[in-house]
Order: sequence, then C-alpha cells, then structure tokens
Amino acid sequence: ELESWLSAFRQRVGTLLESDILVGHSIGAAFVLRVLEQSPVFLRAAILVAPFCRSLDIPAFDALNQSFIAAPFRWGRIRKGARQLFLFAGSNDPYVPLAFSEDVAGALEVPLQIVPGGGHLNAESGYLEFPELLKLFEKLIDRRSPPR
Repeated sequence: ELESWLSAFRQRVGTLLESDILVGHSIGAAFVLRVLEQSPVFLRAAILVAPFCRSLDIPAFDALNQSFIAAPFRWGRIRKGARQLFLFAGSNDPYVPLAFSEDVAGALEVPLQIVPGGGHLNAESGYLEFPELLKLFEKLIDRRSPPR
C-alpha cells in the first residue's frame, strides 16, 4: 500500500534535501511520482525506470498497484518536485507497455529514453547492466556534495 511505503520512506530517509536524487523502477516509479507530489523541496533529480500511471491490465499486479495509481497524478506539482527528470523504458517490456511510459513522459514534458530490447529493465528480462543509468549518475553526482 502506498501509505505503508510513504511511512517507511519517511522513517528511513527523513527530510528530503535539495541534493537528493530519487530512483524508482516500475511501481517504485509511481512511488517516486507520489513523493515528488509531496516534496517541500526541489530535489536534484528523479529517475523513473519503466514508469506507468494506470492499470497494467494484469490482475495480480493491478491489485497490488491500485493504491499508487488510484488518485489522479498532479503533474504540475510533480514537475516542480525535481530540477531534472529522467525516464527510461525497455522497448519490449512484458509488463509495462511502452505507450504507458510514453504517457508519463508526455505528462511530465520530458523525453523518454528507450532501451532497445531492455524488457522490464530487470534481471528477469536479462538486463543485468544499465550503462545508460551509470552514465547519468556520473553526470548528476557532484563530488562536492556530502553523501547522505
């Protein structure tokens, strides 16, 4: 449930800082969207991998995901939650159709980086390394910022 995730996040992370970078994969991407909706600070960046904002038409997953996607997303507020937003999706994701990730990219007004043959961008899809994400982190991380 979304509220359980938010509670655990608040307990573990505490107050978000402007230097923070959030990363979410699949339902974790929807979670990051919800965190950005509520963030009182303008985070350094958010990275969404295999994002979606609606039912997947997979009953077992839709039941689990419902609390994350039930309320309309406040896209304007989400865009104000991070200085930079990055989205990745596999071209052949068996769970999150590419069109669903394209919908999120359109709502956020940012490009979607499509990974050819990446599947769900996880080990199950045979995607064991994510060089695009590593390059992005190398660009984003300012070595002068203290680690969290």
